[in-house]
Amino acid sequence: MKRVDQHLLDEIRQRQLIPIAEKFNKSIPQIIDLALDEFIAKHQIPAKAEPPTETVKDKYHRGHIEQLSHNMGLSPTLVRREIMQLSAIEIAQKYRIHQRSLGGFREYIKRTSS
Repeated sequence: MKRVDQHLLDEIRQRQLIPIAEKFNKSIPQIIDLALDEFIAKHQIPAKAEPPTETVKDKYHRGHIEQLSHNMGLSPTLVRREIMQLSAIEIAQKYRIHQRSLGGFREYIKRTSS
């Protein structure tokens, strides 16, 4: 076994790597590093996806629901539930949420409900 930089090679592997190194005009340690990089890229375990950051619209909807619940003395859960269950007219009367905005609130609630 022969040490090439930090890698330990036997004579057979070294003889196999010489033509490859000459073909790519690189040294044997560079070829080994390239091979390791390719192996890692091919076999690495993907990182866990991070939850998406809160968008401006999400922040607005969350804040508006919190403000409604605070002003009306209701729990945020009750406000969310009623936004999902009541008709658009009832929501407009009770919470002063315009019908054009109601779809955004309902989408936000569906997406963030657990």
